[in-house]
Amino acid sequence: MGRCIYGGIYDPGNKNGLVDENGFRTDVIDCMKELKVPINEFMKWCEIIEAQPYLALNMGTGTLEEALKQLDPTIKLVLCGKDGHSDWDRYVLQECLKVTDLHSINIYTFDME
Repeated sequence: MGRCIYGGIYDPGNKNGLVDENGFRTDVIDCMKELKVPINEFMKWCEIIEAQPYLALNMGTGTLEEALKQLDPTIKLVLCGKDGHSDWDRYVLQECLKVTDLHSINIYTFDME
């Protein structure tokens, strides 16, 4: 999610001045308002089809405690790691293991072309 968050919706150093007082891009805010993204409807849809919603929290701009205050305590938390043996994995496991339900290890691949 790196580029989606940093430089995407959160870009406090935006060179075009397209940010609000919190560092969020105003053009993205306007677009999301125009689209009327249906969060409540999405949650209802998941309930109807008996699916669990997938929501992501960006931990780069706040604390774990702040994020947890925003969540329904019945939601399962998945900790996204890197490769299983990196400093990032070690750090997030030490900090978050006590409150997460699962830990995922990602494999990043790309095409050289």
